[in-house]
Amino acid sequence: METAERKESIQEKRERLKDLSSRAKAIREELLKKCKTPQEVAELEAMSINDLIVKYIYQDEKNQIFNTFKGWIKNGFSVRKGEKAFLLWGRKKQTVEDAKGEEKTEELEFFPVTYVFSNLQVKAFSNGQN
Repeated sequence: METAERKESIQEKRERLKDLSSRAKAIREELLKKCKTPQEVAELEAMSINDLIVKYIYQDEKNQIFNTFKGWIKNGFSVRKGEKAFLLWGRKKQTVEDAKGEEKTEELEFFPVTYVFSNLQVKAFSNGQN
């Protein structure tokens, strides 16, 4: 009997994120039908798929704030060991350093998977830690 959890492949994560994206699009369509003002329609249409996933799928009474690992650290928090990340789409364009040390922007062929953690998965740094 296998005691360790099988690690999910990046392709399986992408498939799960595609499913979440489809659900988010369906949620947007349902919400658009209920809009009463052009402003409500514009606000919903301006929301990215990631925004929809966070607000309507991931967010609940306790999971309110989401940030990347580095984002939490920058704000004085550490992610608790063993926490599983929430999946979102990354940016298709990324900044990289070339051989000369100069930054340049390159466009990827696909949207990468990025990982975020909620406020329930982090703790404030203790005094003296950074």
